[in-house]
Amino acid sequence: HPYYYNAALLTLNETLKDTSKMTSDQHFTALFYKSTVQLSQHKFNEALVTGKQALALNNTNSGIYGVLVDANVEIGNYEEAVKHCDKMISIRPDLRSYSRISYLREIYGDMKGSIKSMEQAIEAGAPYSEYKCWTIVTMGKMLENHNQLDSAMAYYRFSAKERANYPFGIAGMASIEGKLGNYKKADSLYMIALNAVPEISFIMDQAKLHKKQGKQDEVKRLIPKIESMFQEDIESGHNVNMEYAFFLMDFKKDYKRALELGLKEYKLRSNNIDVNRLLAFAYYANGDLENAEKHVEIAMKTKKQDAELFCIAGLITNNAKQIKKAFAIDPYQDHLFVDRAKKMIS
Repeated sequence: HPYYYNAALLTLNETLKDTSKMTSDQHFTALFYKSTVQLSQHKFNEALVTGKQALALNNTNSGIYGVLVDANVEIGNYEEAVKHCDKMISIRPDLRSYSRISYLREIYGDMKGSIKSMEQAIEAGAPYSEYKCWTIVTMGKMLENHNQLDSAMAYYRFSAKERANYPFGIAGMASIEGKLGNYKKADSLYMIALNAVPEISFIMDQAKLHKKQGKQDEVKRLIPKIESMFQEDIESGHNVNMEYAFFLMDFKKDYKRALELGLKEYKLRSNNIDVNRLLAFAYYANGDLENAEKHVEIAMKTKKQDAELFCIAGLITNNAKQIKKAFAIDPYQDHLFVDRAKKMIS
């Protein structure tokens, strides 16, 4: 990723230096591709600007509305994202538009509607395509996060059959096996996934699996590897503030640095619920309950049914009822303060 993001962006910027010899369609396509690279780098504000430039050249392409949906979601402009999503599906009801509807419904707490839209997205996907398999895994993760482990496993297995040995599906299967206590099986599945794709999230999940088993030597062995991958991403211009902040809290107990990264991201997109969720965790870790409560309220504004969010909210406000709700949604949640939450309701 680090090399190819920059290579793609360099090529596109070079292409866009002189648009006088381009057709309008070529100009639009270059801007469209550039906006997708910016999204991949988590440069959401820049992607929104580029996406709007592309939209001015072509407002009948469904793909550019997808860019505007994604950018607005990540910035925290949820109502604007809904408008663009409505436009997108009116032009082309396909996997890309149905999956975005699903995500927006999930953000607004409509899990039943979210699952229905994701089913439509899967049905609309081209057989054996990576897009379809990614959507199948996303469905599995949604179900897994709501304690529907059997259904989630079925979707993960479906993805790995649809596209032989699909690594994200295999990693999903590993996650389920870990939650069921089948640690050896889970670890072997993570290794299969990692042999296919050196994905940082796979290594972090594997480290969490070792941590759960008390294998501290294995955790210590993986931490430098994870940090190296983060550093490679950062040096390439990929914004990983949120992901790195959670890593620092979970594995290094560096709460101060995690808070600094959270605040850095907050300056870029203060209305995003996930950024505010991060800050709720970081402020709580630093013992600042006042600011933690302020950010957890923003994180909960869309009514997303997020177990870890309900859990940290309950800890911040000393609300046992909210913590019970969190564990009703996902009894397998795994975060820094999960043991503290369990003690509060035991």
